[in-house]
This record gives sequence, C-alpha cells and structure tokens, in this order.
Amino acid sequence: MQTFRFSDDHGNETTWNTDGAGPASGAFGALSAFMDAHSSDDDQSFRIDNDETGEALILHRGTGVISRVQTRPQERIEYSFVGNSRNFKTHVSNFVLTGYAGLDRIGAWYSDTASLERARTRRLVEDSALRRTHPQELRRRLGILTAIDGNEVHVADGVTHYRYGNGAGDTVNAWFTSAGRGLLITFDHESDLNAYNDPETNAAYYDGVPDDLVALARDVPDSMTTLSADHPDGGTLVAATGVFHFSAPVTMSAGLVARLQETSLDIHETGLSFLVDSFLQIDDFNPDTVADTTAWWGHDDIAHGFATYAATDQHSTQTDLDPETEAKLVERFCESWERHGYNDPCGVHHILFDSHDRENVNEAELVDLLEIARKLGLERVEAPVGSASGELWFHVDSRIDAELEFYS
Repeated sequence: MQTFRFSDDHGNETTWNTDGAGPASGAFGALSAFMDAHSSDDDQSFRIDNDETGEALILHRGTGVISRVQTRPQERIEYSFVGNSRNFKTHVSNFVLTGYAGLDRIGAWYSDTASLERARTRRLVEDSALRRTHPQELRRRLGILTAIDGNEVHVADGVTHYRYGNGAGDTVNAWFTSAGRGLLITFDHESDLNAYNDPETNAAYYDGVPDDLVALARDVPDSMTTLSADHPDGGTLVAATGVFHFSAPVTMSAGLVARLQETSLDIHETGLSFLVDSFLQIDDFNPDTVADTTAWWGHDDIAHGFATYAATDQHSTQTDLDPETEAKLVERFCESWERHGYNDPCGVHHILFDSHDRENVNEAELVDLLEIARKLGLERVEAPVGSASGELWFHVDSRIDAELEFYS
C-alpha cells in the first residue's frame, strides 16, 4: 500500500492510499474531490506528494500546466503543458503507478518556465484548422484559392508554389516539395508583427525552419501576392507575420514563437485565422461555401477558380505497382500498424513505434516497413521535437485507411 498526500497553497491537506483500490482510476477521483472542495480564484495549484520517494506532481488548474518534483537527493522541478483536465487525469494516474520517472514518456518536460511558455505558444498551432487538415487536402484548397485569385499554381524543380491575397495587402504564400515538405507564410499588413521595414526581425521569424525550406522564400520576386523584405545578409526574404513549416507535423517557427513571447502578442496576429483557417474550416468546400466565407472575390471568380483548378489538378498518389502487389504491401503496412501504430487525433498521420527509442525497435521490421512505405509512395515526415528516436510518422493515406477498416 502507498500513501499520497494532497495539498494546496492555502494549507489544506488530506491523504489517500491505494489500499487495494485501483490507483490509476482512484487517485484522480480523490484528488478531484479535494480540488473541487478547495478551488477558488486564488487557489488553483494542487499538489500530490509521495513522501516515501520524495516525489510530487503539481497541477496548475486553469493554466493547463503540470510540474513534477524530485526532492531527493536535491530538488529538481520540470514543467509540462498538458492543456486540459482529461490530460491531468492521465498524468496523475501515471504518477501514482510509476512515479516521477514514469512521466518521461508522456509529453515534453521543460526545466524552466520560459521554455514552457514557448512550448505553450507553439501548441496553439495544434488547435488550428491548419494542424487538423491533411496536407494533401491543404494543397488542394491552396491550389483552388490560388486559381480563384487569378494566379497559376507554379511548379518548378519539384516544388509547387501556391499564392493568393485579399487585395488589401494581406497574403498567403506556400511552397511544397514533391516529398511533402512545405513552408506556409502568412502576411497581415496591419499586424503588429509586420516587420517589412525591419529586416533583422523579419529574418528572425524564420529561425528554426530547416534551411532547405527557408531557401524557398529567399529572393522571390515581388508581386501582387508576394512582398519581399530586405535580408540582413543580402538579397530578400518574403515578408511574414506567420511562418509555419511542414518538415514534421505543421509547426510554428521557433523565431515566431519567441517573438510572440517577447511581445505578448496572440497567434491571431499572424493572420492565420482569417487568411488560412477560415477556408480550412469549411466542411463542404465548394464555390457557394467559399463565397459565404469571404467577400474578397466575386462568385463568378470563385466558380471560375474551382473549374480552372479542376482542369489542371494532377495530384494523386501514383505508383508503378500492379494492383495485387499494391494490395499486399498495404496489408503488410497495416499489420505492422496493428502491432505498433495508431492514427493521431487529428487524423493526419499514421504513427508507428510511438515512444520507442531506436534501440528498442526491431531493426529488420523497421527496414521492411520503410521499404514498404517507399514502394507505396507514402509521405514520411520527421517526428515532432522531443519524440522518441524510433518513432515513424507518415501522412495518412486513403489506401491505408481503407484497409484499416478491417483492423478496428
């Protein structure tokens, strides 16, 4: 039997022990009752201590933050942003079962509050329609919006460039490689993030973006939908108030995260909400629904853009495989998924070997899986920062999802 002590910042305290009751389910229920009894506007932090091990978990109710504490041999504290009470329950249950170290595999932990705040800002992207939209559907919609705005979807050297604007100086530019890597730039000319006349600040927005993706926005000619600012090192860089890259699941650039933290500005200042998300939130994307969403374009232009893009769209998942071979490869991928995988909550990625370090993954199976993915033409992306070294992330593929219906 283990005994845990619950407390708050006002000196209230009680104890709870496992005593044969299911600790994973019982601990959070007992702690929730304690929090509900003592919670107030100035009492929002609640602590669960294991005095025997010298470890503790602190829930910062209302902020979505958790702290884990080690008091022996010396005090150590780390922070994690978990977002909601459902995730609180997961962390409390795991702390009761496995202690401080057992929380390593649940989320990312930070040694200081500044790093935590950067992570919290970055997580705002995960609540956006941009994160919840499959990149293939994103590219389709960007292509249609490009055509509606009277521009051509430009393809050169395996890179596709999409661009559109509202005619008032607010624009979107996006580049995607044939391998699925991409860079999306928003520019809201009225935003406090507008640094067109401050080359160093504008360039800093791109910090943390892989060099090959930053290069896509260098020395781009000015146009009605592209405004390039001077670069401190010479040449130009597309002016941005929002920088999002797709080397891994869509991520806000580290430089932009830092700027938002420094200025206490909100993600809405990037222009993402009205320039991109508003079009991604449309369930039935057609001329009528787009016309209902924006007044930038007339209905005739919108209908013409849809028709133009439909006539030129060549995007599809194509392989040189015969149907029988393709079906067998899909089945083998799904068999591995059944043993080691799941689809992320956004429905955008197949994830395999979640939380597995590379040395804990069967090498032969890993090599075989990567070869299957290559033959099927699946788009692999880097795992998010902080993921275990053995994780594999692929964009969701309709052939895989269709087969997975038989595995649920």
